[in-house]
Amino acid sequence: MIMRRWLAFVVVLVSINTTAFAKNWPAKPIKAFIPFSAGSATDVIPRVVFEELSTQLGQPIVVENRGGAGGTIGVGAVVAAEPDGYTILANSSAHTIAPWIVPNLP
Repeated sequence: MIMRRWLAFVVVLVSINTTAFAKNWPAKPIKAFIPFSAGSATDVIPRVVFEELSTQLGQPIVVENRGGAGGTIGVGAVVAAEPDGYTILANSSAHTIAPWIVPNLP
């Protein structure tokens, strides 16, 4: 339970654009991109965290799986999203090597 809360705290801190903070944040649903297929470990673990986090925030977290190209398609969707503080990325540690194996990484 403590680990889930800590992980939820880290997800929020890392993923929120600080310029979008307001007293009433979040005022609308949060969109979470997972750049791997549904049912994978990279999908299941964030969903468990997001379930608790959405309860604590009082807003749903809508998960969208965008698998393919080693996760770069999902990352590209996050990069292209509006920088309003309502889009987050849940990725695996494989993302750390992507810049060396994928040319023109978004």
